[in-house]
Amino acid sequence: MQVVQARLEDVQLADADFDSVVAATAMHWVDLSIGLPKLHRALRRGGWFAVWRNVFGDDSGYPVPSQGRRHCGEAQPR
Repeated sequence: MQVVQARLEDVQLADADFDSVVAATAMHWVDLSIGLPKLHRALRRGGWFAVWRNVFGDDSGYPVPSQGRRHCGEAQPR
């Protein structure tokens, strides 16, 4: 297993090099216009991107689902 700990916007990730990516209570810090396409490129065909978060109060303004579609389109198998 390879573990990378760094700011997503700064780290260099090879294309199709990861089976999975995990972001635990962190995506709200990421510039999604940079981070989501980078993760999409880094995942192998059939790879998984797992995100979890804590929500306090109204979560309707949480940006990841809508911005993910805007930056990466609908999920497509590689």
